[in-house]
Amino acid sequence: VDGNITITDGDLDPNTNNANITVAGNWTMGTNGSLDEGTETVTFDGAADQTITSDGEAFYTVVLNNTGASGSDDIILADALNVDGNITITDGDLDPNTNNVNITVAGNWTMGASGSLDAGAGSETVIFDGAAQSISGTTTFNNLTKSETTNNGADVAFTIGAGTVQTVTGTLSLSGLDGNDRIALASSSSGSFFTFDVTAGAQSVSYLTVQDSHASSNDILATFSVNISGT
Repeated sequence: VDGNITITDGDLDPNTNNANITVAGNWTMGTNGSLDEGTETVTFDGAADQTITSDGEAFYTVVLNNTGASGSDDIILADALNVDGNITITDGDLDPNTNNVNITVAGNWTMGASGSLDAGAGSETVIFDGAAQSISGTTTFNNLTKSETTNNGADVAFTIGAGTVQTVTGTLSLSGLDGNDRIALASSSSGSFFTFDVTAGAQSVSYLTVQDSHASSNDILATFSVNISGT
């Protein structure tokens, strides 16, 4: 679609034939519309600002590749964005800040060298709600949250790209469930560190295993947690 896509009513179905969707303009989901989510990829590849209105409908995989000039390459979220798979920000500025909305991701987060997140300074939160997940590339978040809520005696992996710096200007919230159900926070390469730069003050996390992690700007207090190595 070289322009806008508006789903006023009816069910847009890429799932049956596992088809991908590419949109150069705005995406607007009406209250009577829906997306039959399968494992498709929706790519936003405009050359000027784009707006996504999802009206509670989840995407599976989202790729942002807006090639507009700086200041005209925003992908503005009109409401909360829910991604059941991976999100990749190859190029462009993902903007939850304008409308103070959250982003929920069940898969992996990849930030390209030409991508950015307009994190804001309000309540905007990126919520990682999947099982094993990863962050690649360097991102500045406002609030970042991941919790382990399944009482199954197994840890969930949260892998951060080796050598990257993840800046959190608000609250860093990482919480395992208990001593048998932790978040396994680790670098993507053993012996090579990643850094959480927490600029808003000291942070507290709980029930983690931690490997090859550094904190900068302020301390991160890890209670009920286990240091594996190099932290």
